[in-house]
Amino acid sequence: CNKSFSQKHYLTMHNLTHTEEKPFSCSTCNKSFAIKSYLTRHNLVHTKEKPM
Repeated sequence: CNKSFSQKHYLTMHNLTHTEEKPFSCSTCNKSFAIKSYLTRHNLVHTKEKPM
């Protein structure tokens, strides 16, 4: 893709979305994520909490 990032860390994280690797999975529904913070945000679905 043609996205650009101001910091290498953001590019590295973004590149994970283009791979098949999804090492973080939800213990409730087994949905998998490439980035841990996406799993953390997803878990709010199960706890009914609203994101800040």
